[in-house]
Amino acid sequence: MNVAGYDRAVALLEAAQLADGHNDLPWALRRRTGPDPVAAVAGTDLTIPQPELHTDLPRLRRGGVGLQFWSVYVPCQYEGHSAVTAVLEQIEVVYQLVARYPADLALASTA
Repeated sequence: MNVAGYDRAVALLEAAQLADGHNDLPWALRRRTGPDPVAAVAGTDLTIPQPELHTDLPRLRRGGVGLQFWSVYVPCQYEGHSAVTAVLEQIEVVYQLVARYPADLALASTA
């Protein structure tokens, strides 16, 4: 990208909030440490770069991401009660992320 294109991109990011519409970080944390939501969040420090993950707070900031939709993904091999339990665990991971990083993350409960 040339300098003018870079400057224009930076100006756009400063003028408008960039939203990422899908992020599987909760599932990636679960895969790392297991199904316990507290352990999943406590086991990884997102304030430092996490090259083996797609997401960490320094990269969100550097990329100008101001809004993030956390997906509560569950693979299709989960069925019935195990699928419901896994979804609820993923929702709890999101709550745990917000609690651990209150200066960086907030839960939006309405539009």
